Parts: sequence; C-alpha cells; structure tokens
Amino acid sequence: MAALVTLLRLLRRTVALRAPFGLFLFPQWIARWTIYPLSGRRAWWPGYEVARHQRVYATLNDPDLMRRFAQNAPLPPGYGTRLDERVVEYPWVLARLGPDAHDLLDAGSTLNWPYLLDHPLLREKRIALLTLAPELWYLPDHRLSYLFGDLRETRLRSGAFDAVTCISTLEHIGMDNSRYTGMADRAGGLHAALDELRRVIRPGGTLLLTVPYGQPADLGWQQVFGPSALADILDRLGGMVRDQAIYCYSADGWQIADEDGCAGAVYHDFLAERRPPPDGAAAARAVACVQIQY
Repeated sequence: MAALVTLLRLLRRTVALRAPFGLFLFPQWIARWTIYPLSGRRAWWPGYEVARHQRVYATLNDPDLMRRFAQNAPLPPGYGTRLDERVVEYPWVLARLGPDAHDLLDAGSTLNWPYLLDHPLLREKRIALLTLAPELWYLPDHRLSYLFGDLRETRLRSGAFDAVTCISTLEHIGMDNSRYTGMADRAGGLHAALDELRRVIRPGGTLLLTVPYGQPADLGWQQVFGPSALADILDRLGGMVRDQAIYCYSADGWQIADEDGCAGAVYHDFLAERRPPPDGAAAARAVACVQIQY
C-alpha cells in the first residue's frame, strides 16, 4: 500500500501538473488538441475543460498575472476568451491565501484538482474539502480530508479553520443539484449556509468567496446574484470586507470592472442554450470576488 501511495504521488506531481486533467481523463487531453480547436474553441466541448485548466495553471505560475490579481489590476487584453469564470476565480482567491492559513476548508470542493492542491500556495496546508456527494476522484494525501455533507448543516466544530474558500458554490444552495448529486433540492437555506461559513472560521480568519454576478436570475440548477442580493449576503456574513473585485466578460475576455458596470450582465445558461453566444461566453459574464476578515 505504501508503494502504491508513493507511485500515485509521483504520477500526480509529474503528470497531473503538466496536464491538469492527468492520465485519468486522457481522452480529454487528446480532444484538447483535436476536437476543441476544430470546433472553434466552443465551451464545454471535448477538450474545453483541459484548455481552461491549462489557462489557470499558466496564470498561477505567472508572477505578473498573479500580481495583477493580488492588486485588482487590469488584465491583459484577451485574457480568458471563451473560458468560464474559473480563470479569474482561482487566481484571485489563491493570491489571497497567506502562509498563516494552515487549516483550510474548501466549501464546495472546487479546489479538488491535482495541480491546484500541489501548488506552493496550497501544498503545505491542511485542507478539508466539503461537498454534497462523492466526486470523480480523490487524492491520497495525509493533508487532505474529504467530507460529504450539506453546507447548511456541516457538523464541523466552530472556529475550526483559519480560512474558508467558497468558489461558485453559494448559487447552488437549495437549487436543483441533480446533475451533480442525483438530488433535486430546492429547499432554500442560503442564510443557513452563510451562518455555517461564518461559524467555522476562527477569530482572525478569512473567508474567500466568489459568486456569479449580474442580472438576477433563477436558472433552476443555480441562481445569479444581483447587487442587492450580494449586499444581503455580505450583510449576513458580517466581518470586515478587506477586498472586493468584480470581473466582467466580453468578447475580449475577462477584465476587472465595477459593480454598476456589470449589474446587467446576463449569465449564459449553457445547459439550456447549447449554441455559443456571439461573445463566446462559456457561463457567467460577471463574477464577484470578496475577501472577509473575522
């Protein structure tokens, strides 16, 4: 067993970091260089997710881009064209995870990718990944704990974590999650989830939160938060907002913007409309990123 764990770790460090999807989804890696470019780089076609993770991986290892995300500075023209909001959410959040955050809760398990968990910004942290149902894979590492449960009632100890990340997760609370878990849950409870996020962070800790932003919408499987809903979320969470940024998508890619300029952004519901829009939006056309200190 020890030899198997060592081999898996070696594969993760040598293969998964260079090909973010690793060997497990090797056909997607092939599609990245065949079907995806031939499709005109259409979102959610075979190979798309590999291309997205490549963009994130390159950004996390680019000091200039990470400086821009840390300072909420303008991004280069064309950054992240035809790619979804993860290409701004991951760098923004990781740029604010300091070395003092030893115990981290990933509420929603969006960090569960080998190249992210092995990145220097996360490699030395003890991470609990909380999600509703089992995922595609789990990584054998003593630093990682995989937890399955409802964010509205976590059963986690109060003040257990130095930091909590919640990346594009709140919009799914109480919605139809059958595509992820097989459970069609529309029971509401957003406030309960917000209370839990606040409860499990110890004094002096940090919450790093991202949500789709723009024209309010109930898409059934998720919602989009407008200015008033975002204000309500922040009011419920309490604490002190240390940093906040809004990124907007256009045909020229992702760019830092302001709340008013993105308030009318319309989410591209890729589940309802398979045809790509003229601007190439893959999903959200705006995302709000917030850092709260307790």
